[in-house]
Amino acid sequence: MAEKNIINIEENEDIKKRNKKKTRQEEIINLVMRQTDYNETQVKEKLLEWNNNYIKVIKEYINPEFDKKTSTIYNSRNKGVMTEIRGFMDKVNKDYYRKKELRDKYKMFMAAQMTQKKNQKINDPSNN
Repeated sequence: MAEKNIINIEENEDIKKRNKKKTRQEEIINLVMRQTDYNETQVKEKLLEWNNNYIKVIKEYINPEFDKKTSTIYNSRNKGVMTEIRGFMDKVNKDYYRKKELRDKYKMFMAAQMTQKKNQKINDPSNN
């Protein structure tokens, strides 16, 4: 009789685990249905497609191309490295010349301001 009770306890634990798993699955289905306009059969299909990952199902509903990578594929690793270095150096060079041009414009503006002040002092009648 003791063996029967042990078997029954194990069966009860298995039943509890199955019930818990079933309720979790139902909750996941309800969650996805609330977040999307899929019906229950569509949700089950999508969950099977995404290995029961409900977050990916919702992301796919919002943006069907969410898992597409937009990275550049290079023929070789060296070509990729050199392209990235070239792009970085081009950006640095462009920033340098932009800053240099702004600095030159500022110097010209300040020189114009100084000459304008000198001209005002020379033409100021109060100095005479």
